[in-house]
Amino acid sequence: MVLTFGLTGLQSASANQLTFSVEPTLPDNQVNDKDGFFNLLMQPGQVQDLHLKYSNNSGKTITITTKVASATTNINGVVEYGANKIKADKTLKYNMADLVEFPKEVEVKSGESKDVVVRVKMPDADYPGIIAGGLTFSDQAADAANQKNTSKSTAVKNIYGFQLGLLMRQSNELNNVFPTKMVESEGLKLHKVQAAQVNYRNVINANLQNPLPVYVNQMAISAKVYSASNNKLLYESKNNSMQMAPNSNFDYPISLGDGKKLAAGKYRLKMTVYAYKDGEANYKTKEFDKKETTYQYRWKFDKQFTVTDKTAGDLNKKDVTIQHIDWVAILVGIALLLLLLAGGLWLVLWKRRKNNAEVTIEEAVTNQAGEDIVIQRTTTMREYKQMLKQHKSVRLIEKE
Repeated sequence: MVLTFGLTGLQSASANQLTFSVEPTLPDNQVNDKDGFFNLLMQPGQVQDLHLKYSNNSGKTITITTKVASATTNINGVVEYGANKIKADKTLKYNMADLVEFPKEVEVKSGESKDVVVRVKMPDADYPGIIAGGLTFSDQAADAANQKNTSKSTAVKNIYGFQLGLLMRQSNELNNVFPTKMVESEGLKLHKVQAAQVNYRNVINANLQNPLPVYVNQMAISAKVYSASNNKLLYESKNNSMQMAPNSNFDYPISLGDGKKLAAGKYRLKMTVYAYKDGEANYKTKEFDKKETTYQYRWKFDKQFTVTDKTAGDLNKKDVTIQHIDWVAILVGIALLLLLLAGGLWLVLWKRRKNNAEVTIEEAVTNQAGEDIVIQRTTTMREYKQMLKQHKSVRLIEKE
């Protein structure tokens, strides 16, 4: 539900990797006691101590580190609850890190369990939505060793830890605070559309923003890019399994396809976004499934954008799927080939000239009287070489 919370996609290591566990004690003001994370209903200005049970499952003393961060949305349309490089959206009023006090490091002996207190504070002012974030726990030594031993060329590194969601709200009636018409009019926004790259592949990035302090759940996107001049469909993308965190934004990538060059020019993006399949059946579509699906919310966007010659050229050069013509290598190859041909031609002409050169030789011959005599005569170098091959008695006379 857009106005409720489904904590999905939390990252965790497998049980055989973890050296520890962290178990939350859910308080009485938990919104839903079936949740495995903190989802708190609090009053303005309320301060509350939350209890966590740290347990060391390893055979040695470990140090458990804790970090806190506000929830963000990544490029895949997945909500992240840990610290990352995603820039906070300008509509985010409260940073979770400013509302939580916690021990950054806790030493736990082998087989020991400890009660750790995390103190949270609700802002003094009235706040209509959800303040969303998470706590990230990790084994300091295991993480450090893992990062050190992992090859620098490897993009994926194992993290020996997990995340625990932390949500705070002042009202349990968010559906009344954020009615459907308000969510559709003041909710999802499309901002900048531009050519970019993901993993060295050309894409069209459409930046979507959720400026409201509520989740956009069960989000589905249908995006199509047309030529602005003739309205020809060029690229399209669909995804019906996304979610956005409160007060967050992300770039939705529309792939051009491997090997396709990006052309400079004017384009037009048409995008339809749906959300929440389990609420009011306000919109019906077959775009994502063969059967008809109903959604409570829908946003439609239509935006033109321009790709400059420089942008297209720079991106095409970096796209690893595009086969590039290396003119420098080709010109160098042609130059080397011409040099070899010239050298070969010179060698042929030099040999021909040398073979045609006149030389004086002494040759043993038999005269008419049957006597063996030695004569001198002038011939060519070619004939002289042939005579040597025929094993004739001949000698070259060097000129003084």
